[in-house]
Amino acid sequence: MRWHRRLLRAVGGLGLVACLLGAATTGVQASAPADATAVTVPPGVTAAVAVYDRQTNTFTEQLNPHLQVRSASVVKLLIALDHLWNKGPTYSLTPTDRARFDSMLRASDDAAASSYWSANGGSAIVSRLGLSDTAGPPAGYPGTWGYTALSAADTVRIYRWILDSAPATVRDMVMGNLRQSTRCGTDGFDQLFGIPATFDSP
Repeated sequence: MRWHRRLLRAVGGLGLVACLLGAATTGVQASAPADATAVTVPPGVTAAVAVYDRQTNTFTEQLNPHLQVRSASVVKLLIALDHLWNKGPTYSLTPTDRARFDSMLRASDDAAASSYWSANGGSAIVSRLGLSDTAGPPAGYPGTWGYTALSAADTVRIYRWILDSAPATVRDMVMGNLRQSTRCGTDGFDQLFGIPATFDSP
């Protein structure tokens, strides 16, 4: 519970190197260096992008950082954090639950995400985390977690909190699974695109 309150307080001004569906800042925004390459978006494409350099604490790219977009499987990260909410200080899970948790983060397991979404209150998960640009699924899709709206700004807050402020056990559980992500999800679709296809590790 205590770390969850810290997340709510910290979430207002965090950032991270990320581009999942973007990443950005809120509050006082860091300026991109003068020599940074401008983001080029093809005609007809709406993009939300930000790249934050954690070594220099500056954003090198920002474009529509607070634009809400459909989260799809990125929301599984929020589902995972919420599931660990009241499990401190050990954050231990039963063997069955741990297998489900690991599968959701490593292999983008939709069934695992749906199980947690239903058991932990659905859209209440989004509300508890207090992310300013994030909203639950629209009225017509109450049980469809993939329709959660998420911004680049909120994505970066989440990752920065995990890396810089989360209890070590939470950080290790989340990042350890992401570092072991499988080539294909449990649904058989290739998930090696974007950042995983570009960099050696998260």
